[in-house]
Amino acid sequence: MKELALMWSVSLVLLLPLIIFAFRLLVFKNSSVGHFLFISYPVMQMQRGESMITFHGLTNLFPDMLNNFMVGVSVYLSGSDSLPWNSVPGYGAVFPPVLLLSLIGLFNNKSNLSGELLTFKNIVRVAFISYIPSLFIVTSTLNHWNFLNILLILLAGFGLHDLYTSLSPRVFTIIFFTLIAVFSIFVSQHYFNNDSYFVKEWGNGHKYYQTMSKKETKELQKDNIEKWAKHPINQ
Repeated sequence: MKELALMWSVSLVLLLPLIIFAFRLLVFKNSSVGHFLFISYPVMQMQRGESMITFHGLTNLFPDMLNNFMVGVSVYLSGSDSLPWNSVPGYGAVFPPVLLLSLIGLFNNKSNLSGELLTFKNIVRVAFISYIPSLFIVTSTLNHWNFLNILLILLAGFGLHDLYTSLSPRVFTIIFFTLIAVFSIFVSQHYFNNDSYFVKEWGNGHKYYQTMSKKETKELQKDNIEKWAKHPINQ
């Protein structure tokens, strides 16, 4: 308990500037330079506040939070947040069938792991649970929930290990290579065709942009520095 109390105290001191900054930006809609006691916080563009859900008063607070969470769940189950630069539609940040492995890794307590790996698995579980509250207030896109992606992938690894130790080698091999085959077919169909977002938006970029010489690059950098000096962002 003493170690936990020390950790909480240190974390509060380290996170206090970020908490004040986020509260000021999101609640008071103030993005200018400001000071609070010994803390100074910088300018931030207001559009970054769009990473949080829009609050429609206390009456709609919990419905808005619940709706954001449910939309996020549907994003992961469908594998798309309608933003093709975030992920391949249908694949998502984590391939939807792999989410089953994440659930196994999260809830299965019967695993043949060493003491160190079991400790690490429990840490990942705690991290997953502690991240859940933010899923209600952070807008549900795959890049806004990026820390969740890391946890889901780690849990999927533990789930795959649990299957490996509980199933017969033949059944496990069939499941394993089926996942790889489905993934390979899906990615091949999406990437290797002219309708892909990446082909349309990026593949033809060389037609519109020309490589600058070293002299042109230096002149552009000098021009940008002079503009910034005249009109700094904090002014």
